[in-house]
Amino acid sequence: MSDKQLPRGATLVPPRREPLTRKLKFRVRIPAQVWVGLGIALLFVGAGVLVRQAYHTWPVKDVVVIGRLNVLHAEEIARQILWVRNESFFTLDVTRVQRQVAAMPLVSRVAVRKRWPDSVELLLYEELPVALWNDEQLLTATGRLSDIPPGFTTTGLMRLYGADPVKNESVKYFRRLQQALNDRGLTVNSMNVNAVQAVDATLSNGWVVRFGRKYFEERLQRLVALLGKLDANEVRQVDLRYGKGAAIRWQTTGVTG
Repeated sequence: MSDKQLPRGATLVPPRREPLTRKLKFRVRIPAQVWVGLGIALLFVGAGVLVRQAYHTWPVKDVVVIGRLNVLHAEEIARQILWVRNESFFTLDVTRVQRQVAAMPLVSRVAVRKRWPDSVELLLYEELPVALWNDEQLLTATGRLSDIPPGFTTTGLMRLYGADPVKNESVKYFRRLQQALNDRGLTVNSMNVNAVQAVDATLSNGWVVRFGRKYFEERLQRLVALLGKLDANEVRQVDLRYGKGAAIRWQTTGVTG
């Protein structure tokens, strides 16, 4: 049928053509080693996240105080650093702990270490108090002045009084006098050193000793000699403020030079 014979209004449909390209289908095969490697990588990433979280949140649970303590109390030391229980075991600054504890009264030295899994351990050494300074501080056996720990009673301690400008000299005189008295079985009950370093002391045998402000060592030797010669029960006061000898005030009456 020619174009002239086509019905009116009809349109010629072009013949169907094959597409120039076809959709290609293929399958990618991933080796098992790749899946294993990917799984290991994810495992490490997850473990890293957990480790990082534990590093910052693993809590300190216990504070352990170790040492031969005669004056200080382990419970009180631990109570003053309870803030460490809010810290991470891994990030806790042991230097900060060491400085805080070392600054406490009568602490001579301290070593701080962490003990796995959740403890902080303090190895503590304390000072031995031997006298009370101006009723406010403690004089230790090493000659150091320390604050008075909470709850510590000063009853029975020797009393040492002195002006702040001569604090070091006062401690030196006290220690030297006590050292000289040890061989006689005596102690210093109290000592006063004024601003011009004049020294007065009361001994455990009841003697009141006046050294003055000069020649302390020489006068101390004279006192030691008198302790070996005089009956302690008969003497009330020994005045050594003389070039030679001493003035003695007896428990009865009279003064002998």
